[in-house]
Amino acid sequence: MSLLALYTVSLGAAAILLRMPFIWAPGWARQALYAFPRNRWAGGVLTAIDLAWVTWLLINLHLGWFEPYKMALYLAAPVAWILLFVFMDELLAVRALGGLFILMPTPLLEAARWHPSPARYVMIVIAYAMVIVGVVYVAQPHRFRRWARFFLQDRDEWTRWFGLAGVLAGSLLVILGLVFF
Repeated sequence: MSLLALYTVSLGAAAILLRMPFIWAPGWARQALYAFPRNRWAGGVLTAIDLAWVTWLLINLHLGWFEPYKMALYLAAPVAWILLFVFMDELLAVRALGGLFILMPTPLLEAARWHPSPARYVMIVIAYAMVIVGVVYVAQPHRFRRWARFFLQDRDEWTRWFGLAGVLAGSLLVILGLVFF
């Protein structure tokens, strides 16, 4: 199994797992989605993941004159997490999710770059779409709630269709990863 197949199957499985509650328990899932932007602990966990990833990237990059100061990143990352968690807790979960959407396409694009299958373009388009959504979430986190209300319409049948669309898309990604990559 290639690295692109692993990423594709993982992304598809995550989409399936995250959308199943919208089919099984639409009212609960809708309320959880509406509460997500102001969930302090989800924001804290996602911010910690983002900061750990960025710290790892910066430590492994060649930064020229900044090289002697790289060790300060081990202290700066936890301090940044505390400051973000305390002073920027408003819609932090959506901003951190946007940061994750900005970071995730890099390994995906690296894996897709030289893969011989033309189906790799599907993953490239998904990666760029993730970056666009990530930038919107970081810059305008209130859009998350507006989009959620638009797609779910506070009705169970719409919520189930939303979940079903995600499960189908995730299933297609799993099939794409297993068959073409």
